[in-house]
Amino acid sequence: MLKTDVLSITLSFLKPRVRRCLLLLVALNWLTLHGECQAQKTSKPIFKIKVDAGEIARSNDIVRTLLWLENNEPRAVALTDKSDNELTGQLSSPSYSDVLAYADQSKAAGNKKLVELTFVLPSLAAGKSVTLTGKETKRTTPPKFQWHDDGSTRAELQHDGKPVMAYMYEEVDNGSPERRKATYKVFHHVYSPNGDRLLTKGPGGLFPHHRGIFFGFNRISYGNNQQADVWHCSKGESQINRKLVTTTNPVFGQSRSLIDWNGRDGQPFAKESRELTAIKLDKATVIDFRTSLVSLVEQLKLDGDPQHAGVQFRASQLVPDKTKQLTYYNRPDGQGAPGKFRNWSNKKNESDINKSHINLPFLAMTIAIPDATTKGKETENSVYTIAYLSDDANPKPSRFSERDYGRFGSYFPTTVAPEAPLSVRYRYWIVDGAADTKTIKHLSDQFAQPVKVEVLK
Repeated sequence: MLKTDVLSITLSFLKPRVRRCLLLLVALNWLTLHGECQAQKTSKPIFKIKVDAGEIARSNDIVRTLLWLENNEPRAVALTDKSDNELTGQLSSPSYSDVLAYADQSKAAGNKKLVELTFVLPSLAAGKSVTLTGKETKRTTPPKFQWHDDGSTRAELQHDGKPVMAYMYEEVDNGSPERRKATYKVFHHVYSPNGDRLLTKGPGGLFPHHRGIFFGFNRISYGNNQQADVWHCSKGESQINRKLVTTTNPVFGQSRSLIDWNGRDGQPFAKESRELTAIKLDKATVIDFRTSLVSLVEQLKLDGDPQHAGVQFRASQLVPDKTKQLTYYNRPDGQGAPGKFRNWSNKKNESDINKSHINLPFLAMTIAIPDATTKGKETENSVYTIAYLSDDANPKPSRFSERDYGRFGSYFPTTVAPEAPLSVRYRYWIVDGAADTKTIKHLSDQFAQPVKVEVLK
């Protein structure tokens, strides 16, 4: 569960301007302290944990849990059970929202600091548990993840030399209308699990304002009747990257960015700390999307519509151009027909199906993307499934939207006070081929009901 009430209580006695400054300072430290995995020379135990599966049988479950340790240096650890079976774990700085939520506990922790442990749990039967001992481990080979950042426009994460995702962060260019449209907001591209095809769309194409994995709202108000739309950015608004920290280690590749949300006057009304973490599995890529938005103004209201707000995924332009009739969705109530989609609406004559398209634990889209290099009528379509998993703690109501051309996601109306940042979490599970509803539900259940981790003495 996400917690912002702890921070609100802790900072409630401060004036709004001081609170905002403190929150932004935390954001900058969160980015600065996050570094590369360091090699270690010793192998002494540093912690012991009990991992309980609960009522769900675990399979390739992504475990991300918080620990208090004296040494918070990012590093790989070996996790061993009583039979000396070994998993690779990664210690790293926690997410921005966790730093804020646990701020008051840092005093009671003494010389211990908050860290996040991430590892993949291959399997654990329902109702069973396993005890793992974390030991320092020396890294003898470089991680398979590598970032390639040109320093001003694009940072691409690769695994074994193949692209996984790319952060597109070129600063807004007002030199011409075309250049402004191409650069007015940041987003992430996503590649197929084997890295041979780009799954997402950037600027241009059908509905050019939809791009890759993106977060924003098209109906924003604040202050003295000020309005903003950071989805279309058609009246001077923009999202500008102010700081980027990229990390690689044996378990994941990660980007953390500090982003200004600018209004029509060009001035920031909010700052976002956006984190995307990619983990590679067999024939699959898992991308955790975590973000926190700090308001710099009073009475910040975020709203929109199902197509132009929230956290969304937009597939390649090749989908609307060539294969949209093959697109279909898996929902909690089953698999839909190809070419058919739902869209939340509260209009008077709207169907009950669309009106009830809210608060879903998951939504998955299966698309076909042809080989872009194939000429003529003969095309080779590759099928991919993108599962969108929502944390139950995300704001409600969460209104979902789908389109056959490959854009889907959800949004929520909310207000953000300066002393209480908005934090949301989603997980994308991208797999080769089709996936059935049962499989996707299991992935969703693992995300919604994480393993219970107990620190043992």
